[in-house]
Amino acid sequence: MRLIYRRGTFKLLILFMIAGKFGYTQQYNPRQYFDYINQAELAICDSNYKGAVAYYKQAFQYLKEPFGKDLFNCLHCGLIAEDKSVVDICIPKYKERSYFLPYWVKDYADLPIKKYLDSIYANSFITSKLDTNYRNFIHELTKKDQAIRKEVVNLSENEAGYQIWLTDSINLTQLKQYIDSTGIFPTESVVGNFGNTAFCELPYELLLIHSAYASVAVNFEKPINLQLDKRVLSGEFPPDLYAHLCDFRGYGIDGKAIGQKSRYGADISIHAISNKSKNPTYNPIKKATWKQKLIIPKRTQEQVKAIDKRRREMNMEPFKDLLKKVRYQMNLDFMPFCFVNSWYTGVFFD
Repeated sequence: MRLIYRRGTFKLLILFMIAGKFGYTQQYNPRQYFDYINQAELAICDSNYKGAVAYYKQAFQYLKEPFGKDLFNCLHCGLIAEDKSVVDICIPKYKERSYFLPYWVKDYADLPIKKYLDSIYANSFITSKLDTNYRNFIHELTKKDQAIRKEVVNLSENEAGYQIWLTDSINLTQLKQYIDSTGIFPTESVVGNFGNTAFCELPYELLLIHSAYASVAVNFEKPINLQLDKRVLSGEFPPDLYAHLCDFRGYGIDGKAIGQKSRYGADISIHAISNKSKNPTYNPIKKATWKQKLIIPKRTQEQVKAIDKRRREMNMEPFKDLLKKVRYQMNLDFMPFCFVNSWYTGVFFD
């Protein structure tokens, strides 16, 4: 009995230690959070993983619920740098959000820190805090989103387009009604993320991308406004996705369409020319087998300054930092890090 008690005490001690890692938030400051995240990502581009870890620890003091991609990147930096404190920081959030850890850390099996990671993950009593009803509701809307696109294949282009726009508009309306009725915005800590992607996409991301058009096509007089600009500033919505919605999808800061005019410089695109490897294998840091070209619209210095001003207002990194990170991602295949979802930058295959 004495041995069992000691083991139980040890597990409880681990629980309190790792559960308290996010209890040291100094102050709520989303802008400070994103500034440190940018510094961490730039450090990764320079292969300075210990430096990146230090920046992530600073960032996490200013936002109680870090974004999934930041937890993902931080954990991988910690594994490479063999910093056990990163495991203590990230695992509680992985548990709370039901992230499937083994899928992403298998390539670190030979590192001594992997045993520590497995032990903390296996012995943690922390359970999921996700709102199952909320997730199921979003899942049903997503099923409708996909179903209508199959149902209209035999209709005329105009009729098919209208039916899709109508469905997308209804989906977004219902999502807004759910948010309003519950008073809860679907952050990653509430609804989790989609699948096990390094990009940590939101479960309702597809609804937003499709509905950005529908909010204008069907409800031009009363556009559906989720006030995503305010959610970005409060640290509840990812700035890179917001920039994509504005620059590619015409969402606009007030829920109205602004066409294809770039506000945040997110209208860059990657042209993937060829893939030399038909069956590439996963490697933590591997040079890309794709020939890729980054297409950047030509802009004057004044236009770039204006873009940077708007980016700063929305807690986004400077445009030059964005380009550095995108280029870094382009040079890696099956990388362990993700700064910007490549689909946000528009991927085209030649």
